[in-house]
Amino acid sequence: MTEADFLRALRALARVSGKDDDFVIDRHGVALRVQHYPGSSSHVELSTPYVGRAAGTSESYRGGALMALAAPRPMQIALRREKPSDAAAKRSGVAVEAQTGDPEFDDAVYIDSPSSREVIQHVLGAAPARDAVRALLALGIGPITLDGMDLRIRAHIGSFGSLRSPETVLDHLATLANHLPEVRASGKRPPIDVWQARAILLGLAAFLGVFASLFSTFMLLPDVCYVSDGEGISLTCEYGSCCTPSTIGLLAGGLVGLVLAIMVWGRIRGTSSAHTVRPWAAFFTLVVTIEVCVTAASVVGAVALRLP
Repeated sequence: MTEADFLRALRALARVSGKDDDFVIDRHGVALRVQHYPGSSSHVELSTPYVGRAAGTSESYRGGALMALAAPRPMQIALRREKPSDAAAKRSGVAVEAQTGDPEFDDAVYIDSPSSREVIQHVLGAAPARDAVRALLALGIGPITLDGMDLRIRAHIGSFGSLRSPETVLDHLATLANHLPEVRASGKRPPIDVWQARAILLGLAAFLGVFASLFSTFMLLPDVCYVSDGEGISLTCEYGSCCTPSTIGLLAGGLVGLVLAIMVWGRIRGTSSAHTVRPWAAFFTLVVTIEVCVTAASVVGAVALRLP
């Protein structure tokens, strides 16, 4: 099934126009919102609010009825197919993943979440919910987020080749929504993946650092260090030590940044996302260090080149 065929079938079920990219389908009492995002990374998002079943229903694989649970929300539980790299990270002790106690589910699904093991086990305690997750992931759908930042259950569909029936996809997602337990907000601060947050901040710093390093390199040195060809200004190395500051900054930043990146790499461990976050955190650490050193060297060089 193609993406166009899948969307056409969904629109027919919702009885909306052929150009509508945001609509709702009711399936087994669950209002499933369909959002189509066209473009180079075209995909479909299916979502519904995380409501959960009331306490007292017999839904736990451990036997007995579900008990009411209060936990920090959003719980931010992301589910995807487990890859060999995930298994290797767990064996090495870098990644620590909560286990549900269902061997087939735990072997097939990787749980990435800052929430505690007890919360995750409670949320995924019902066999029908776990079976629905496995069925959706087997169709190439994912990641599946339970109680994300928007407090919704959300399934990402970026590949449509394995899909045969939109009704089947909707049924699995409705089953999942109907068999998740109610979780009351405890009022405590939502869980945070600290290193993931730091990696994002480092990435932002690296982005902003590009402008600072370019400005210092191409705007602070004496006028004689720059040439213009009518289309732009470029740094010339023909005069004195015009290129020395940036060269020193690159070399020093590369060496210091490499050491810091190795240190950051070694410190990131013990979370479910450690093995996916550490490459980005180390890379951004290296980039930011180079940018800081280039900027500092250019400032010092600008002053030194203007001295008599």
